[in-house]
Amino acid sequence: MDMRAIGDQLILTGPLSGFEMTQFLSSLTPAVTTVVLYNSGGGDFDAGLNLAAMIRQRGLTTVAQGSCRSSCANAFLGGVPRYLADRERYVAFHGQYVRSAPSQSRIGEMRNFYADMTDGKVSDELVRLWMQKPRAGMIYFFKSQTYSCSGTEARRPSGCEKLLQRAMDQGIITALDDVEINSTDIRVEGRP
Repeated sequence: MDMRAIGDQLILTGPLSGFEMTQFLSSLTPAVTTVVLYNSGGGDFDAGLNLAAMIRQRGLTTVAQGSCRSSCANAFLGGVPRYLADRERYVAFHGQYVRSAPSQSRIGEMRNFYADMTDGKVSDELVRLWMQKPRAGMIYFFKSQTYSCSGTEARRPSGCEKLLQRAMDQGIITALDDVEINSTDIRVEGRP
């Protein structure tokens, strides 16, 4: 994961590899108050949980700019407060996997993690739904719409089932405000 401090924002780009903690601590400057998660398809499951804990411990804000899926979405939940940069940005959740099948061994731990990170707002039903998704399936949270995708849809997420639950009501985000990112020169995942 690429990390770069620009003013009061620490911009994180790309997949989580499992080595983010040392890099995160060394990238933080005294000015950083916000962690921007930019175009991450996920990565190491435990790295997302550990990064969420570190962000929460430091009382930092998180902003999703672009897409923030899987373990990135878990890291995003560490922020207090949490924002989507604008109406086109999203966070997307699914389960932890053992090979290609969802792992049920940690579902209790994960339900506790999500309840804790959302101040008890996220419904158990919704957590169970995303924890049981196949690898390509996810629950996508935009500011005004939530989609449930199985992973086989031709157009994801717009071609997926719309859910009534909203990101704000479920505690996924804590405010609907748009957020300005300090740089438009952000590296896209996998490319300079």
